Amino acid sequence: MTNKKEVFHISAEIHERILKIAKDIIDTEGIKFLTISRIVSKCEISRRTFYESFTSKEDLINELKEITNRYEFPSNIRNELILKALVLFSQNGYINTDMETIATSVGIKRTSIYAYFESKEDLLENCILYELEKRMAFTKEIIEKYSNNPIHILREYIRYNCRYSNSPTSILTSLARSFALNNKRIEKAYNNFIDFRINKIVDLIEAGMSKGLFNNNLNSIKAAKVYVTMFNGLSQGPSIDLMSIEEQLFKMYYTFLMSS
Repeated sequence: MTNKKEVFHISAEIHERILKIAKDIIDTEGIKFLTISRIVSKCEISRRTFYESFTSKEDLINELKEITNRYEFPSNIRNELILKALVLFSQNGYINTDMETIATSVGIKRTSIYAYFESKEDLLENCILYELEKRMAFTKEIIEKYSNNPIHILREYIRYNCRYSNSPTSILTSLARSFALNNKRIEKAYNNFIDFRINKIVDLIEAGMSKGLFNNNLNSIKAAKVYVTMFNGLSQGPSIDLMSIEEQLFKMYYTFLMSS
């Protein structure tokens, strides 16, 4: 017979699982895809079980706001336009997405968009900037969560990159790479993003070296660039479901850090 303590423990586990799945959906797909149906499917629970933890989706979002400050929930029209456009650009492409569709999705007139953005290109730029900032924020959270375990950070970071590659908004990182060639604003943001990734991986490698986890003769900067180049190459090459090979990628790069 299940006692009250066991029931409470199970309920707490489900509550935490829902929060984790909700954060994963926002990080990899965008807040538009944060639906109760999607959450219960990924959590493998019933809608009734969801409502035993949260009274509504808004209740869930409010708790997410309380436990993290890295999400930009649409608190005003400008933010909401960015979040809606981000999803539409990712799903339909830049050319096939018009300002009328974006405006309608937010519930405003098309002409009202120009009070916030000069053009569709300006809106796309802001979507790209938002996406890069979101990726850096998530990286920081992984590092903070597993700060004393370089190997765990490496595993979680590789897992995140693999899952992100399958998300609709991953196209925005590719667009940032191409836009950086002719757009100074995006160039600066993208270079900052790349420098951030390399520096964080360098810190990770050097932390592992100091603990005797990786080869002490490693050139940490070159090793970090190998990581970035590896994922950039995989994302630009033939279509591969990186989620299906995330464990192999972890073992491959971990072996490289051990033996190089």
